[in-house]
Amino acid sequence: MKADGYAWWIARLKITLERLDLVRVDHFRGFESYWAVPADSPTAVEGEWVKGPGIEFFEAIRQALGALPLIAEDLGHITDEVVALRDAAGLPGMKVLQFAFDGNPDNPYLPYNVVADSVIYTGTHDNDTTVGWFTNAPSMTSSGCALTSTAAGQNSGRRSSAWPTRRRRASRSFPCRISWPSAANTG
Repeated sequence: MKADGYAWWIARLKITLERLDLVRVDHFRGFESYWAVPADSPTAVEGEWVKGPGIEFFEAIRQALGALPLIAEDLGHITDEVVALRDAAGLPGMKVLQFAFDGNPDNPYLPYNVVADSVIYTGTHDNDTTVGWFTNAPSMTSSGCALTSTAAGQNSGRRSSAWPTRRRRASRSFPCRISWPSAANTG
């Protein structure tokens, strides 16, 4: 990739940005470092962390295409180095409301801990729908959601089918760049 100036990535992002205004880069952490597994390994246990292309990649993209309308999918095993790369590239990270309500007041996904330079999602493609998640959530989780909805100026927060709509409205009141409610094909 580096040898040809990241030409494949530049071409791919150029075409993508002709169709979309904003692109989420999944597995962003791989640009800082990634888990490399030998091709002949029977499992992913045998591997090692290898340095990714880092800021040089994003500078090459910026030089070729201009502004970077990208969102860094910074979920999972995120180190200080990954955060530093995301910030150096000037990209917002992700906050997912379904990850917020574990009882820890310092949870970075809780609405009052969300930073402005982020995009808040109600869930991801790896999670249950918001309705399904809330319906099946332990009472501590749903109580936390209810309190957050009420604090954000929403209705009583009681467990009901209206909660996902209140949650989406509440998510738009947080101090983040963008609120991205999930949509699911229910039909």
